[in-house]
Amino acid sequence: MSKTFLLNPEFNHSITYNPETDALTTNLTGEQLPIERTKNKAKLLLLIYFVQRDIHRNKHPDEIVDDVSLDLRIVERIIWQFSNHHQARRTVLEYTVVGDHVDVTNGLDRTRIRDKNGGPSQAVAMTVTADIRNVLLEWVRDVLGAEVWSCFGERY
Repeated sequence: MSKTFLLNPEFNHSITYNPETDALTTNLTGEQLPIERTKNKAKLLLLIYFVQRDIHRNKHPDEIVDDVSLDLRIVERIIWQFSNHHQARRTVLEYTVVGDHVDVTNGLDRTRIRDKNGGPSQAVAMTVTADIRNVLLEWVRDVLGAEVWSCFGERY
């Protein structure tokens, strides 16, 4: 039986997990998409929501109502959709800026803005706290890092 997580009620952002097929379906724009067809910046937005859930759980363990292992499985599935560790890390660093608050309102906006004077384009980034960015980078390293791949004897 599928389970839907409402990750941001204000924007009606959700993700649905089907344990029978191990499938993830995102609902970020009013259109449901399989995680495999979700853009990297939107995947990062989803991961930010899950980091916020994790931080809240750590601060308020008495309020845990969801299956934490299911959250971790979903996070792992999202991260596996990046091509490799370098792409996932670059996505985190390029599309987040560290601030004293979280602002993901432009999480689904275009990824880059061209400079009007012909200079290089700039990434349209979401604002996250240092704690959130650090957790994102830790999760990416834990799932896709070279040391993980070395366990399988594969070259990374």
